[in-house]
Parts: sequence; C-alpha cells; structure tokens
Amino acid sequence: MEVEVLLFAQVREMVGQERIRLQLPEGATIGTVRAELVKHYPEVGSWERLLLFAVDGQYADDTLRIGPGAEIACFPPVGGG
Repeated sequence: MEVEVLLFAQVREMVGQERIRLQLPEGATIGTVRAELVKHYPEVGSWERLLLFAVDGQYADDTLRIGPGAEIACFPPVGGG
C-alpha cells in the first residue's frame, strides 16, 4: 500500500520536501513508517527515536496499524511553555 506522510519543522528541512510517499506492506504500523523514513532519508536517522507521528490527527505509537487512506504526519518533538 502507498501512504503519504506529511513532514513538519526540522524533518521537512532535513528531507527537503513537505510530503513524501512510501510503499508499505499490508498491515504496516507506524514503526514501519519510521523505519522506511530513515531508510529512504538517512539524514533523519539521528532523530529516529525522537520523531513523533500522528494518524488522522491523533498521536500514534509505533504499534498502531495503518489503514488505507490514513493521514500520517511526522514531526520532531515539540516544547513550549
């Protein structure tokens, strides 16, 4: 299945694109997205464990299975006060 991943902040800058498309196997999880992102864009590797993901507007951990048409977003950790 093909998914589109929206990239934000430093992740967007490192990859040089606002969105990317990844080919994933059926039953893929956010962990699969994380691994494929680093595989295709090694410059993101130093952030691998820090990256946050959201699916359809909700934070998602690595175990969440991705369904067809899911909106996936990836961004670095955020802080604020």
